[in-house]
Amino acid sequence: MSEVWEYFQKIRNDNNVIISLNCQLCETEYGVLTSTTTLRRHLRSIHASTYVYGPNLLSQNSSYTSAEQKHITTKLTQWVTVDLQPFTVVEQEQFQELIYTLDPRYILPCRQTLKEEVNSLFLQRRANVKSEIDNLTSKISLTTDIWSSTYNNTAFLGITMHYITNNWTMKKCLLDFISIEESHSAALILTKLTDVLQEFNISNRIISLTTDNGSNMLACGRELANELEAGFFNFTFSHNRCVAHIINLAVKAGMKYLDSSIVKLRKFVNKIKNSQLLIDDLKSICKIKNVKFLMPIQDVDTRWNATYQMIERQISTRDVIEILVNSHNNILKDLYPTDIEWRKILELVDVLKPMYKATILLSSTSTPTQGDLRLAFLGMLASLRRQRQSDLANAIYDKLWTYWNRHLSKSLAISAILDPRYKLTTFHNQEERKNYINHLQTLFSSYISNSQITSNTTDVHYPPKSIRSTNKDHILLIIINI
Repeated sequence: MSEVWEYFQKIRNDNNVIISLNCQLCETEYGVLTSTTTLRRHLRSIHASTYVYGPNLLSQNSSYTSAEQKHITTKLTQWVTVDLQPFTVVEQEQFQELIYTLDPRYILPCRQTLKEEVNSLFLQRRANVKSEIDNLTSKISLTTDIWSSTYNNTAFLGITMHYITNNWTMKKCLLDFISIEESHSAALILTKLTDVLQEFNISNRIISLTTDNGSNMLACGRELANELEAGFFNFTFSHNRCVAHIINLAVKAGMKYLDSSIVKLRKFVNKIKNSQLLIDDLKSICKIKNVKFLMPIQDVDTRWNATYQMIERQISTRDVIEILVNSHNNILKDLYPTDIEWRKILELVDVLKPMYKATILLSSTSTPTQGDLRLAFLGMLASLRRQRQSDLANAIYDKLWTYWNRHLSKSLAISAILDPRYKLTTFHNQEERKNYINHLQTLFSSYISNSQITSNTTDVHYPPKSIRSTNKDHILLIIINI
């Protein structure tokens, strides 16, 4: 029980219901919902000479200065923010007693003050981000996506900035997380995006925007390119389709050809996950066999690679799973795949594995992956070609090839050539090499020309004059062949 109740009396009515909290030292009356933090604050401020508590029996004379109090509150605010704690945590009696036991001098803020501190911290961090952006010399890339909460169907637009610091460190920063209450139209997304670009003053420094392949995002990308070129002389901007999302779309196209063995395995996994008895028995079997318990994974339509992960988990735990099946033969035998069905499942893993590995590789945020895209795509297509006897592999291949042929091959070729790890090594056709070198020379000349146009208008970091010479094509050829 909190020590404040030694100083406050709970006043009850004739029905024994508490109607108020009265200070026994000065008879000040508080409502029944008043937190112990407020009551303790009253005791410290009004009755400091009388109110003492804790191992050090500290009085007001040894209380913190406002600066010291502010410093601790800032640390508390950071913890609440990072740990996703509710504002009401400061009103929980056990938490209050913990803080008071650790340091009786510190006065916890009320939840409203804590909320204001969080908002203040947000504004401070936002100002710090703006300051860092102002001092950047690199270009900036953006990624954006719309996420919908299944709890209340609220949609949010997330906008993340990716850049390289002046010390050559890759960093990312969430610029904004915007509630979307209207239709997710291209016009609305464009408005939200341009508002953020203007707020952070980065419209002339954006080099790319990566989104999913939704028609609204594609239309937004086209309109944004037009606005940046017309209003900010930004000729280097490009809108990129998320390749990991393309891989997921291709895999989903193949899922309609799933063999009945996968449908059976899915029902089997669902049966185990929905039975606490089976889960407990599986844990016991793992303990006896001295192996780590791994919860079966249920594939979910909206989760990338979920079917592959479900199968992989079943393969890795197959020994203990079969013991479980034998222990519950009456309810699991008919759901568990036969040996013939397992062979089909293993064949499916071989089809899906390259897409899973490519998604993991290309989802990295700590290393650049643009140069890896061509090699990853060519690898997936080659693997699928070897399995064209499978309807599922055919469907995935056709979807990937469509995106590759229409939207990706040219841009990914340029990325591979400019990546010092690959350069021209991913091209085995001499004619193809020659065509892409010519295309790259054209892009390079266009970039130099546009940089000269914008040099008198915006603060753009374009190549030095030594590169913008009559020998620029020769210099470019040296770069890509080093």
